[in-house]
Amino acid sequence: IIIPAYKSDDTIGSCIESVKRLDYPRKEIIVINDSRDRTPEICRKLRVRCIQNRKRLGKPGALNEGIKHSRGEILFLIDADTIASRDVIKKCIAWFHDKKTAAVMPGYRTSNRKGFAKLVSIENSITLALVRMNLFFGSMLGYRGCGVLMRKSVVKKLGGFPSTLMEDNDFSARIIKAGYRIRFEPSTSVMTREPENLRELGKQKMRWGKGALFTFLRHHDLYMKSPQFLLYFFPYIFLGIVVSLTMAYNVFLILLHPSLSGILSLITMIVLLTLAAFVHILVLLGNERSPASILLFILLYTPVVCFFYTRGILSGIKAKREKKPELDLSDW
Repeated sequence: IIIPAYKSDDTIGSCIESVKRLDYPRKEIIVINDSRDRTPEICRKLRVRCIQNRKRLGKPGALNEGIKHSRGEILFLIDADTIASRDVIKKCIAWFHDKKTAAVMPGYRTSNRKGFAKLVSIENSITLALVRMNLFFGSMLGYRGCGVLMRKSVVKKLGGFPSTLMEDNDFSARIIKAGYRIRFEPSTSVMTREPENLRELGKQKMRWGKGALFTFLRHHDLYMKSPQFLLYFFPYIFLGIVVSLTMAYNVFLILLHPSLSGILSLITMIVLLTLAAFVHILVLLGNERSPASILLFILLYTPVVCFFYTRGILSGIKAKREKKPELDLSDW
């Protein structure tokens, strides 16, 4: 069990206690601390091995360092702000009887429900609904790195985790390209902390937007051939572009020739798009969420996230143009 930690002394204790309670007989727990905080002291109290990095490596480097010191073949990689269900290893490990299985992702839920985290939890529910559709294709296209089981020999064969902003998505693509599979185990889960305020949310989504750009540019050959990507992600991207261009055009016309009919047509389009998104999410989630929370998600959360994702993508384009490294630790 490898736990990469960065400024995590407020959550690392709960994470360690959860993995110590796991219903599995033989466990080795290694914490890799990538900052100067109370994490080593907490690990000593809980009698868990902690490796203190001399210099900051970032999450990919911390994972590689932990793997270097680990003894087992099956790795459970879990973030320091995440809590594992007691049966997570027992439920997921059966997938590894198939030699082509490189990684198994359990479900994930939001542990905190304050502020924006309440709306992030809806996004997570939508993502998991789409993940379940991946089961029809035998392998998922990716996994979320907050909690995943991994075959160590495959990680080593593929050269370890790359120094990228989204090491989980990037490594997922390398797994698929190498002919291995990523599985999903819906009967168990981990609970992870999500951003509660606008500043935290903005920094996370900007990193993800920038990282998604670099990952897509590296692995576009895989994504454009993948039925998962084409069926479930391309329509959203296409719709987003169409909506943005249409709205920009309508706003331009209204500014050029202000008229009541033009304003009404713009309002009508926004209402129809909101209704379409509402029905889509309602079909995906069923009775899991209230209609009011879904509307709040569409009208407040989605525009905010799109704004930060776009900023992240633009910063990625700028970094690419200026030939700057993708993994900039100041993004955290």
